Amino acid sequence: MDMTLPNFVIIGVPKSGTTSLCNNLRRHPDIFIAYWNNDQKMGVKEIDFFNRYYHRGRQWYENHFQIGAGETAIGDGSCYLSLTSLWPEVPRRLADNLPEAKLIYMVRHPIDRIESMWCEHVRDGDRIPEFNIAVREWRPLLDSSLYWQQINQFRRYFSDEQILVVFFEDFRTDPKAVLKHCFEFLGVDSTYDIPNASKNHNPRSNMLVDRAIWSGLRRTKLGVASRLLPIQVKNIFRKFIQKEMDFVPIWEEATLKWATEILEKDARQFLQYAGRDESFWDLGTKMIGRKLELSQNKELKKMKQEIPFISANPGDIELIKYRQ
Repeated sequence: MDMTLPNFVIIGVPKSGTTSLCNNLRRHPDIFIAYWNNDQKMGVKEIDFFNRYYHRGRQWYENHFQIGAGETAIGDGSCYLSLTSLWPEVPRRLADNLPEAKLIYMVRHPIDRIESMWCEHVRDGDRIPEFNIAVREWRPLLDSSLYWQQINQFRRYFSDEQILVVFFEDFRTDPKAVLKHCFEFLGVDSTYDIPNASKNHNPRSNMLVDRAIWSGLRRTKLGVASRLLPIQVKNIFRKFIQKEMDFVPIWEEATLKWATEILEKDARQFLQYAGRDESFWDLGTKMIGRKLELSQNKELKKMKQEIPFISANPGDIELIKYRQ
């Protein structure tokens, strides 16, 4: 039996709009993007073979793509592959298995992306420190916004012609133009129109976090079993076990300036590589001023609180061992 493998991979970056991009790309009749269990309505796009599940073997990976056999573009949307601080072996593994694959690297303003990624881990109940401590001490949080550093790990094995950079800011402004560019890159009909192409909204709007009662149950057998429930059933119970996040990441001035200093040179080099003006992302004093002004907002300060973090599953995120 002939096996099917992807010919393109969306390698990152987490919290840069990759889910919305995948959801729109897969609406093209000539594009297939594998989801867990091949469930095209309720699946999760992160197969994570080359980072988390490489030990399961290539046959396990190939099984995810059989339903898409015959499509022009067959994709893997595992956006965490670009966290090379956690998984430095990913670029080589990807090249060993998919040397001809095209890579889509979706990015956004480095500071905004850090904030959104931290919020996501809090929402998911992962064990992660207070925001400013996490920025300084959990390397992947900052390193995954070092786009020039990260993409160069893949450029060791893939040519620039195999890599497409997509900007979150462009997708938010004009999703159809971005999709057309992706279609051209993937070799499918670029004139195909995606009706009501979705835009990515504020990453913290309507973001839900566990209520206290569910925080203690989600890692139990009951909690794990609940993940198998149909999405319609989950939505009924969600209002009882989750609530909207009532806090935002508040920057300390020293941490913001420290992070910006690290990110600024990398961002400038990356923007040059991507053919953008270095002013595309504001990483100067105006941006710092806006963030600090937000941090001084009295109402937001009231939201800042001690969050009852719970332990993540082993292997979900490796925090402590990746100290700077």
